[in-house]
Amino acid sequence: MESHGLSVVDGVVAVDPDNRDHVLAAARLHQALLGHSPIPRLGSLFMTRFFYSQLIRDGLVHCFLYRVNGEYVGFLSLTERPYSFMSEGRSAHLLRLAIILGLAVLAKPARWRILFETATAGRRTPPPDADGVGEFLSFGVLEQFSAHRDSQEGLRIPTVLFDAGIRHFRQRGFRRIEWNVDKDNLRAILFYRSYGATLEKSPLAWPSDYRVRLAL
Repeated sequence: MESHGLSVVDGVVAVDPDNRDHVLAAARLHQALLGHSPIPRLGSLFMTRFFYSQLIRDGLVHCFLYRVNGEYVGFLSLTERPYSFMSEGRSAHLLRLAIILGLAVLAKPARWRILFETATAGRRTPPPDADGVGEFLSFGVLEQFSAHRDSQEGLRIPTVLFDAGIRHFRQRGFRRIEWNVDKDNLRAILFYRSYGATLEKSPLAWPSDYRVRLAL
């Protein structure tokens, strides 16, 4: 059962940063599905004590989970502040973050390189049309549940989760969503194109990625 007296209801769940089950589930799924990306490479302490807790608490990151029979099987994280959420979080919690990252590096010294790469990639200058643009940060569903259909909507879990993210931005008046996708991830590319999204090379994406844009 869920903590805080909440009942277990399958479907999309918005992450509560004060709910340990939610935070641990988001971190576990991120590690399992996208372990090669910068956030999980900084370690579980960074994910559980900062990214999926403090940044969500501050409203800088939002995250949705999908639950089947009480098990969390997919996640989607997003931000309404693509060009400033990490710098805002760092400024507000500098000492806390320094301790967390210091412990992460002590546990695995190679993380110094990851910190440098992440900091360098995060220095993004907002383009002239940045107003009203949100960003999907990470998205994934466990393979064995990717074809599972939501009992209420009849849609597959990836679609239900992705629609929840789109709805989040539409309800807040955003005009576009952007995110990155690996150039070799044909399955994801086809999924995004089914929504009418466009892909292009961009300095906002890692060299191995396309930048994806979806008008709302």
